[in-house]
Amino acid sequence: MIELSILIPAYNAGKFLAQTLASVRELLLAQPTFELILVDDGSADDTVSIAESFKNSIPRYTILTLPKNRGKGYALRMAMQKTQGDLVVFTDADLPYGLTPIVSMLAVMKREEDLFLLYGSRSHENSKVQQGYTLLRKFGRMFFSVVIRTFIVSRVVDTQCGIKMFRGALARAIVERGVVDRFAFDIECFMIAKARGWRYADFPVALNHRKESSVRIVRDTLCILGDIVLINLRYLRGRYTN
Repeated sequence: MIELSILIPAYNAGKFLAQTLASVRELLLAQPTFELILVDDGSADDTVSIAESFKNSIPRYTILTLPKNRGKGYALRMAMQKTQGDLVVFTDADLPYGLTPIVSMLAVMKREEDLFLLYGSRSHENSKVQQGYTLLRKFGRMFFSVVIRTFIVSRVVDTQCGIKMFRGALARAIVERGVVDRFAFDIECFMIAKARGWRYADFPVALNHRKESSVRIVRDTLCILGDIVLINLRYLRGRYTN
């Protein structure tokens, strides 16, 4: 019986993937009811070969390979279709929040049976963010916080933290109703839960941040803003309800 499915979307993750998989291997060896699904989102580097090199040493391990890059949302929806667990968690491929929160989040989900989405939040009062988190990224978080609370979900401060745990029912709804392929995928998850009246709550994280270029941040921000408009329209038209 699989209790928890761990999903890791990977795109050009060759520089750090071996370290990630070595860490996840230790977790799966200690937790026989966990499975790992890694989905390669059309990487152009050695991500796939590194993923396959761990095939015989990680138990309950599935690799999905997409023919071209489609985005985090698309990759996770593909992975969700393969899950066997009653609960599903995804985290970024470089494990910026580590693996410790996964077991703690699982305990919360098991204790609170009416909770459908437990999301990491860098804004939680008990979260710890490593020094060096750039001013541009801090501003981006603040900006998105205002936009999201105004147009999407009023009680969610941090939608983009890269670790979230779902009940299987929500994961199935995301597969069936979700359409966002890239970074606004996280926002669409909240909207699907909201549309169905399913409760969500935040969870503290400790972030060990990897810096990214400001050009990518600006470009992705513009894409997310466009997706937010479309997500809100889909919600108003009832796409995310049963």
